Amino acid sequence: MTRLVVLLGTLAALALGRDLAAQQQRQARDGFWFGAALGSGWARVSCQICQGNNRSGLSGTLRLGGGVSRKVLIGAEVAAWWATIETGTDTVHQSLTAFGAAAYWYPSNRRPLYLKLGIGLVTHRADDGTDVITSTAIGPQFGVGYEWPVSPHVLVSPHQCGARHRGGVTQVQRRNNPE
Repeated sequence: MTRLVVLLGTLAALALGRDLAAQQQRQARDGFWFGAALGSGWARVSCQICQGNNRSGLSGTLRLGGGVSRKVLIGAEVAAWWATIETGTDTVHQSLTAFGAAAYWYPSNRRPLYLKLGIGLVTHRADDGTDVITSTAIGPQFGVGYEWPVSPHVLVSPHQCGARHRGGVTQVQRRNNPE
């Protein structure tokens, strides 16, 4: 599996046809920037009254901010994740939204690798048609990514982000059942 990932990553880098000098030229990292992403993501939510499981679903992100130096970007972001979980006759619709502020640090001028660190407000909602559970918490966000330029103003950036939130507020709302 690791060899397949390395092979696919190498082929993607070669297909983009960009040399290191072009990447260094693009990485000015000054002025306004924005980003958007849509893809597959996973979430693990656990609390005192719910079971923690890793679930895959659709995820999306919008980011915007400004460059403060050649090595640091700061910005705000909103991210969301949606999934429908079916177990037997039960169906649970889950969503996770996060609003945050983050700094992106590029430790090397030679490689477009970045590290992300920030803080955010996360809300999780699970609805099974009878009960609705919502929880909200504030906590750190972290991540790592790599950028490949595909044009002078567009980058492809595979990344892995995470958040760790403890405590917060959990609410359970029971819907009136006509039975």
